[in-house]
Amino acid sequence: MKTIVVEGHTDFIVMETLFPQMRENDVMIRIAQGFSNVFAVAKTLIDYGVEVLAVLDTDTRIPGNDNRVIMKRIQESGLAGRTINIVWMDSCIEDVLCKTNAEMFSRKARGINLKQAVLDNKEALLKLDEFKQIQEFIVG
Repeated sequence: MKTIVVEGHTDFIVMETLFPQMRENDVMIRIAQGFSNVFAVAKTLIDYGVEVLAVLDTDTRIPGNDNRVIMKRIQESGLAGRTINIVWMDSCIEDVLCKTNAEMFSRKARGINLKQAVLDNKEALLKLDEFKQIQEFIVG
């Protein structure tokens, strides 16, 4: 079994919308309720033999707070074979989504359902490296 661990509900909606084939590939999604909980959720799943992919925001827009540095420190002190595979969204998933459509989260678009906005841009989103990595995890 495989599991994708995400930080929050927005990430969950995006993953569920972009990758409806997760169920047929026996891939689950877990919402960790924030960056600080992802490590604990992922490590628990790994301990039970689940293959895990974490989808995390780098938070590079917060001065001095790049989550890649934090995760590197945490994982360096861990046990061999318990490393968390990570796909980084720089600076956050909303920024990555806007690579395909800068208007996706503009003032006008806020009224549009997130799921519909993702569906409307699905083809372009699936061409981005971040989502290609997730697709590979799901079907690989």
